[in-house]
Amino acid sequence: MHIDTPRVARIALPLLAALGCIGPTEQTIPEERDTLPGAVQVTVSTTGDNLDPNGYLVTIDESMSEPVGVNGSVGFGSLAPGSYQVILSEVASNCAVEAPGSMRSFTVLSGATAAVSYGVVCS
Repeated sequence: MHIDTPRVARIALPLLAALGCIGPTEQTIPEERDTLPGAVQVTVSTTGDNLDPNGYLVTIDESMSEPVGVNGSVGFGSLAPGSYQVILSEVASNCAVEAPGSMRSFTVLSGATAAVSYGVVCS
């Protein structure tokens, strides 16, 4: 039996290239899922006496703010993946935000929802 080497090469090489067996091995096109926006859900739990009747204010990176109840949550969507800071403010003078305090850092991953929780104690 005789194998026609030039003919095999003409058939096999394009097939191997199409299957990805030869040629570049790095993917250079960014995957869409790596750039999807994410979100954060901020939850507040308040205990004690004389709870603040006005609730609080949640601010993300000093640019987005939403009110939240004393025992409630608020969400912020369409956030680009990355690191952010959140601040819980407008806390009544008889109440204190539990450690680590009113400013927190969080990271948004592509297509995911981060969670930040606050505890507040009122007297």
